[in-house]
Amino acid sequence: MFKMKKRSMSTSDDSYPIVSCLSEYLCSFAGKERKPTDYPIYRAVLDYGLPYAGIKRPKGYAKMKARSCFGNAAILALEERGTYVEGFAMSFDQPPIHHAWITRDEKHAIDITLPNAAAWQYFGISFPRQIVREYVQRRGYADKLLEPSERAVFQELLSKLPFENRG
Repeated sequence: MFKMKKRSMSTSDDSYPIVSCLSEYLCSFAGKERKPTDYPIYRAVLDYGLPYAGIKRPKGYAKMKARSCFGNAAILALEERGTYVEGFAMSFDQPPIHHAWITRDEKHAIDITLPNAAAWQYFGISFPRQIVREYVQRRGYADKLLEPSERAVFQELLSKLPFENRG
């Protein structure tokens, strides 16, 4: 089974402005007792995520429903057309947004929701199809997997990912 390693932040992350931006957001809450509800998502994605290069949609991957990235990506993953990835996307003129896409090679983001994927940077965690299927069946619909308001579900989800070490 493929095991994901916990990332270690390093100066090599300078080549990914999205990582710097996500890190700065987390650092702005360091030492504060109250953190925003999306804080655990940022932390998990920075700890276990990978960068993805946005590419032009391959033939057969048409743009899907706007503002439905989580459902769109889950549908394609369940159809075995790619691996579901959830994390953040950022373009040169926008801050990072919580987003989902698919990948076929763990390097490139196939975004069926946002226009012009090549203009976006992506950073996220890939989820095995069986986990996506389980959560869609449990909820009865396809939506984001990383939902910290469902704290127990969030912790359970992270515990099911194939990480080598969970620092």
